[in-house]
Amino acid sequence: GVAFPGQIYEDYTSSWKDVREQLGEHSEFGAKLKMRNPLRKQTELLMLDSLSVYDKSVALFSFLKQNIKWNDTYSLVCDDIKQTMKQGTGSNADINFIYMSMLEDMGVESTPVLLRRRSSGRLPITYPSLKQLNTFIVMIKGENGERYFVDGSSDYGDVNVLSPELMVEKAIVYDASENNQIIDLSKVGSHIQKRQVLVKISADGSIAGSRITSHSGQFASSYKKAYARSKDELDFIKKIEEHADVVIEDFSIKGSKTVGKVIVEKIKFTKDATVSDDLIYISPLLFEDQSTNYFTNVERKFPVEFPYIENIRIYNTFEMPEGYVVDVLPKSQRIMMIDNKLIVEFIVKNLGRVIQVNYNFMVKDCLINPQEYSYLKIFWEQLLAINNEQIILKRAQPQPQAINNSTK
Repeated sequence: GVAFPGQIYEDYTSSWKDVREQLGEHSEFGAKLKMRNPLRKQTELLMLDSLSVYDKSVALFSFLKQNIKWNDTYSLVCDDIKQTMKQGTGSNADINFIYMSMLEDMGVESTPVLLRRRSSGRLPITYPSLKQLNTFIVMIKGENGERYFVDGSSDYGDVNVLSPELMVEKAIVYDASENNQIIDLSKVGSHIQKRQVLVKISADGSIAGSRITSHSGQFASSYKKAYARSKDELDFIKKIEEHADVVIEDFSIKGSKTVGKVIVEKIKFTKDATVSDDLIYISPLLFEDQSTNYFTNVERKFPVEFPYIENIRIYNTFEMPEGYVVDVLPKSQRIMMIDNKLIVEFIVKNLGRVIQVNYNFMVKDCLINPQEYSYLKIFWEQLLAINNEQIILKRAQPQPQAINNSTK
C-alpha cells in the first residue's frame, strides 16, 4: 500500500470489503454519511411524510438542485460541506452526501454506489483497490425492494436518469448487507422518445401538420439542457426550424423546468415536399431519425459503446391530396443485429386516402464487441437506407368519359 500526507491510504492487496472499511473510516467519506442534514429546517416545510419513497426522492432532489449547483467536478470524497452550502455549488460527492442526509431525515434508506467513470476505463472487479474508484452515486431503497439511482451531477436529470459518464457496467454497492454487491448501471432508467405526426399534403407539395413529441429519461435530460442553454424560447424554436427544415406556427412545451416529469413538445408546422412534374416525393419519417454513418472503418479493434439503452418510436399519418394516388410505397421491414442488440421495425400502410408509417428503433445492449463490428456496419447501412426511403405520389390520370352513340 501507499500513504501520502493528506490522501487516503491505498492498499493494493485489499478486497472490496477492505475498500469499504477504508472509506468508512475516512473523515471525508464515512463521517459524511453520518452528518446532520444542513437543510433540515427547509425540508421539514416540504411536508413529504405521506409520499412514497419514489415521490420523496424526486421532491428532495428537485429541492436540493434549486439550492446547490454542480461545479462540473466528480469526486469520491467530500472536504467541506459548510463551504458547499455557503457557495451554493459543489462536486457531485458534496451534493450526494447532502442528499443522503435529507433522505435519512425523511426515513428513506440509501447507500453510495462506488464506481469508476466511463472516461477512466472499466473497473477491474478482480483487482479490488481504492485507487480504481473515482466517484459514487446514491442508491435509494424503495418500499418493495425497488432501487432508484441519483447523482448530484445531473443538473438536467432526474431520479433514475444518470449522466452517461456514470452508467457503467460494474459498480460496487457500499452497503455490505446488500445481496447484489456488484451492479450494472448501464441499464438504469427508461429512455424513450415518442413522436406522433399528423400531416395534410396539398397538390402543390406543401405540407401542413402537427407534431407531438414526448421525451423521457436521457431524451428529457438532453431536451432540458438544450432549452436551458438557448437565449430564449424564440431562439430555441429557430433551432428546431433549422434542424427540421420547417416553419413553426405554434409551439408549446410542458415539463422543461421540473424534475420527475416527462417533457411534451407540441408544434404546428408547415414544410415543403419535393415536387417534380406530376410527382410528389415525401420521406416516410418526415423528420429523420438517423442520417450519419459513424461506422465506415473496415474493422475495429475496440468495442463500440452506445451511451445508453434507448427506444425511438415514430407514428406518422399522411393525408394525400385530392387527385393523387400512391406511385411508390416503401416496403415494411424488420432488421436486427446479431443477438437482437439493435432492432428497427418499419411498417408502412396504404389506407386509401391515408398513409400510415410506424417506426421503432431500439438499442437493447450498449456494448458491441469488436468481433460484432461487421454486423453493426451492415445493420447501420440498412438503418440509413430506411431513413432515406421515399413515398412517391403521382397525379391520377383522368378517367375517359363514356361515349354516348345513341341517336335521337
